[in-house]
Amino acid sequence: MEKNTNNVMAYNLSLKWVVNPAFYLVFLCLTSLSVSAQVEVDTTKPSLTEASSNTYHEAPLDTIPYEHRLVNEKSNTSVTFYNDIQSYSEGLREVTQRTNLSLGYRILVISDRSDAVVSQVMDKFYRSHRNLPTYKVFNSPYTELKAGDFSTYLEASYWAYQMKGDFRGAYVVQEVVNRRKK
Repeated sequence: MEKNTNNVMAYNLSLKWVVNPAFYLVFLCLTSLSVSAQVEVDTTKPSLTEASSNTYHEAPLDTIPYEHRLVNEKSNTSVTFYNDIQSYSEGLREVTQRTNLSLGYRILVISDRSDAVVSQVMDKFYRSHRNLPTYKVFNSPYTELKAGDFSTYLEASYWAYQMKGDFRGAYVVQEVVNRRKK
């Protein structure tokens, strides 16, 4: 390297080292390493991702008819695992008919840490809306007052709009509700 004669602290680089034949030899060795690492090796062992010849043909998971039920005899409950959407919907229909529950909407009137405040609001709510069933639910650390068993969001939002004058914080939530008798 040659020293620059200006007052600036800089060095001029000489490219004499690029012409050196040893540089070419090292450069070729380093570039050939990456090429040799990509050469495919022929193996006689089957790959882990290939299906073995002695197993059955595997179908996609969503087409395998699979239903399995676990029964807990102590608590008289059962859990059923479905892989077919039609059998799942039939099972869901059976459960909703047996238990009289369905997915619907309720109005969350108030959620407060104080049970006394929720009880006061419940009394006030009952005086003005006797025709709606009310539910006092404890979700730690809050006590919630919910009202109604609505099957559609439109019906629940209509009732929430009607009670906005008395209960400003009321809004619609989705949850499992009791089906109404027809």
